[in-house]
Amino acid sequence: MSTDVVRDEQFRVVRHAPDGPLGSPDPVTEAFIEAMALSFLEGRRSKEELQGKVDRFRLDGSLLTMVHDDNQPSIALDAEIPVATFAEFPGRLCVREGVLVDTHMVTEVTVRTSHRRRGLLTKMMHASFDRAKEAGRPLAALTATEGVIYGRFGFGVAAHTGTCRVKVLHGLRLRDSAIKAIEDSGVRVVVPSWDEMPAIHRESSEAFVKRMPGQIAPVSSQIRRAEGMSNYSAEPGESHDLRPLVALGPDGAVRGHAIAEFSGWESNPFTLQVHELMAADPVAELALWQALGATDLVAELSADAVVADHALRVALINGRDVIDGETKDALWLRMLDVPEAMRARGLSSEGSVVLDVTDPLGYAQGTFLIETDENETRVTESPEDGSIGADVPRLSLDAEALAALYLGTCRVADLVASGRAQAKEADLEALHVLFHSKVPPINTTYF
Repeated sequence: MSTDVVRDEQFRVVRHAPDGPLGSPDPVTEAFIEAMALSFLEGRRSKEELQGKVDRFRLDGSLLTMVHDDNQPSIALDAEIPVATFAEFPGRLCVREGVLVDTHMVTEVTVRTSHRRRGLLTKMMHASFDRAKEAGRPLAALTATEGVIYGRFGFGVAAHTGTCRVKVLHGLRLRDSAIKAIEDSGVRVVVPSWDEMPAIHRESSEAFVKRMPGQIAPVSSQIRRAEGMSNYSAEPGESHDLRPLVALGPDGAVRGHAIAEFSGWESNPFTLQVHELMAADPVAELALWQALGATDLVAELSADAVVADHALRVALINGRDVIDGETKDALWLRMLDVPEAMRARGLSSEGSVVLDVTDPLGYAQGTFLIETDENETRVTESPEDGSIGADVPRLSLDAEALAALYLGTCRVADLVASGRAQAKEADLEALHVLFHSKVPPINTTYF
């Protein structure tokens, strides 16, 4: 394909259809969405689905990139429908308890099958990384539909999530000790009005995100759902099917929330789908599960995205009432600025390490001395050999492996055993202590 017939177009969704309200679908945005649907094996969007996508792009502040091929056969799709798409927007990620980092969010990445292996994705990805660097975002993040594409761009799996079902035919069978813990905490669960949910969701999700490394702060589709302005599929319009709950502390402060939806009378057993459950602490989380399990007529709870080691199982009389479903990668990260990312994350304990990072794209390439004490984390690029103590462990790895290690998702020993990293065997225990996360990284926000 010669470059003179390929053209790029970038825009933000601030336009609107002729004679339509601000942000209504216009032909260019519709062409972008049609290309997405084609690549993701979806049918033509309904009017409501189309508006939902447009709203999300606009509210997230997404920058959309389209690639057009003007030299296709006459029988091909109109050249105004792009052969490749790419979207990006600013977000925030918890990298350790209480610390959120500005993150470059990548989504809606498609290349039509007829235009693969022509460098289109590489060109879009590099340009996006450069914009992220210019904006001062040290990390890029995405959620992937396929697991073999993004490693070559330096992305590594950094967090997981899971699904589960919970048997509640006669209510949630909590141990007496768990019930007492909830009662002693003073936490109570109430059904809030939709008018109060935006403020509740902001407070609850902020507390949840801050305690969960790997968690992405809520995106616009979640916020609109919490406002009662869209359904779970992000289609606009007031939703009457979603059921909100809020956990309040003894002082009346918000400690957590849940959003659920009845699966319908045709379901067998009658099931309540838990779309979102966020809490500031494990006790408030248990209180929300208890309230969900007390829903009349419901025999089972089905959770879309839950913490892998949530407190519920150990609190039940019969742990088998929780039936685990699928565990899947839920966040891929890419280092764009190693010093800034490591200063934010720090090491998991006081100590020092030298990282030798290889990166074919250059963004994370280099040697870095990382030192963490009780006050701060310092990162020195290209340290002089004489400045590194003989007892400081050294780890060599590429950008993809570093991304997988960053939040503690992978163990250093496993990376070394698989040949993805190199370190002295005598240093493995020290390296494990420096990078281990006491909280398994999770992400329940899909974007």
